[in-house]
Amino acid sequence: MNKNMRQLLKLLLGAGLLLVEPGRREKAVGNIRDRVDDWSDTAKEKYEDAVDRLERASYAIRGRERWSSKLGNFLLGMGIGVGVGMLFAPAAGEETRNAIAEQASNIKDRVSEQASNLREKVRESVSREGTGGGPERMPRPA
Repeated sequence: MNKNMRQLLKLLLGAGLLLVEPGRREKAVGNIRDRVDDWSDTAKEKYEDAVDRLERASYAIRGRERWSSKLGNFLLGMGIGVGVGMLFAPAAGEETRNAIAEQASNIKDRVSEQASNLREKVRESVSREGTGGGPERMPRPA
């Protein structure tokens, strides 16, 4: 018997034991819950750290606007959501890929709309500066 067949047989036998023996099933469910909790804690910590770093960088570079931190938060959240969604997707592969493609298209449309709004705000700001209105400044963080 080749290596792949042995691995498949072990997997199938292990799955069969999980279905038949309640003790093993409860232990496996507990292990899965612990891992998911660990993953969610780690993801939350990484997300919060990335948000803090992005905000500091935004203030350091611009010193007045925070739209880049919002965009960074959005992109980071989208990446985490896609990753977690792929891990826990109950649908078949093709269905999941189609759903992800549809969501990506929706997100692309929203990002394009936000970029268009941002361009318009920049144009308005530039035209105000040209007319002597002066730029609006947000206070710097302490």
